[in-house]
Order: sequence, then structure tokens, then C-alpha cells
Amino acid sequence: MRKRLILLAAAVTVATPALAADALDIGAESVELYMYRHSRWDPVDCEGRDLDGERFVLCQPWGSKDLGALFLIRRKVGGVPVVYTVNGTAKQAVPETTIPGTHGYPVAVEPWLQQPSINIQITLRRMRAPR
Repeated sequence: MRKRLILLAAAVTVATPALAADALDIGAESVELYMYRHSRWDPVDCEGRDLDGERFVLCQPWGSKDLGALFLIRRKVGGVPVVYTVNGTAKQAVPETTIPGTHGYPVAVEPWLQQPSINIQITLRRMRAPR
């Protein structure tokens, strides 16, 4: 009986990897991996940070303080991750509507429609500030 219970728990974990990891981490890791593989910047530097209860990822050319692709990561209904392209640089860097997810499933990519509005300049400054 105990073996069956352990096997059942393992099967559920393997069958539903999105439930095994946090959606915000999956979204952030997925956009970072996409940028490492597909960015026109070589090398690219990506960093995730929580600001005011939101998860942001900033990817920029290594050593740059002027240029950067800003992404917002959120959970959709059902707990699946979605990556929002916040600024024009992010929209150019990730033109696709989905990217490969680090959990084995595609992650949706959508433009941020300004609700609620994000002050991009202040957010970029805060993302670049030392921790």
C-alpha cells in the first residue's frame, strides 16, 4: 500500500510540473533563458526582482545602463505564468506570443496594456539599483 501511495504521488508530480514549481519563477526563468538563447546582445545580463509586490525581469547588454528589456511576470487564472513585455525594447526582443517554458510547457507572452500603469523609467532605475 505504501509503495502505491509513493508511486501515485510521484506520478502526480511528474504529470503536473506547473504545480510543482512557482509560476512566477517559471515565467522569470523562461524569459531569461529565451533572452540568453535569442538575444541580439552577446552577452546578455538578466536579473529578476520583486518590486511593490510584482515580479520584474530586466535583461540588458552586459555592462549597459542605458538599454534594457523590461518584463513583468504574473500568474494567470489557473496559476500558469504569463510574461508581459513592458517597454518597447522588450517587445522587440521577444516578438513571439509564446516562449518555451522551463517546466516543459509554453509560457504566454503578452504586451502590457498599462493597467495599472507602470512608470517605466522609475522601474528601470529601481531594477538597476544595487540590492
